[in-house]
Amino acid sequence: MDDDVILIVLAAAGAVLAGIAWLVVLSRRHRQRVEQTWRDFAGRHGLAHAFDRGGLEAVERQGRRGDRLLLRGALRGRAFTVKEVSVNDGDSDSSSPSVRTRFSLAVAGMPAGLLVHPRPPGRLARGLINGALSLATRLGADLPPEAQSGDPAFDDTHMIRAHDPPAARAWLTDPARRATMTALAAEEDLHILDRDLCWQGDRPKTVEAMEEVVARLEVWAGRLERK
Repeated sequence: MDDDVILIVLAAAGAVLAGIAWLVVLSRRHRQRVEQTWRDFAGRHGLAHAFDRGGLEAVERQGRRGDRLLLRGALRGRAFTVKEVSVNDGDSDSSSPSVRTRFSLAVAGMPAGLLVHPRPPGRLARGLINGALSLATRLGADLPPEAQSGDPAFDDTHMIRAHDPPAARAWLTDPARRATMTALAAEEDLHILDRDLCWQGDRPKTVEAMEEVVARLEVWAGRLERK
């Protein structure tokens, strides 16, 4: 190999390494911007966050694999969390889960272990079901059984799963069913999970977009609490 070829090979290798280094820098800057946006939002509301050393690291390690707790605290008296969750938006045997952001706002009086979504399940509902199945498998537990509200019209159009079916039925009074139907029909990215009303979707890019998600959750949570 003559000197010219050696120089060309070295130049090409140098260009590749420089390109990789630049991509690493861009990725790091992007991550820093994302983390600062979460810090700014958390600072507005006095929330604990996962972006400083010793923040929510211990709590994160307690979550199921694929979930990452980002924020935790209270918003105007309601428990509030934000997580990155790994969900399967397609068939349950798909090997390519997606990462979504889930905002969860507690609803007073809602029973634990309740999952409600419209039938037939869309992308969000399939992700919830598959995520619940995955979690149950990892914990050696069973997926909550199907439950009924006692209203055939509601039960025909909504899937209900609950660890305590009688408690779920007692909560799903006529006003609660109407409020739930209205919320889930108006906002396809909303669902009821455990004691929370949740929004799940692509990560909001700005603090203002995060505030918009919270505002929507607070409106619908308030309607569910006034049932």
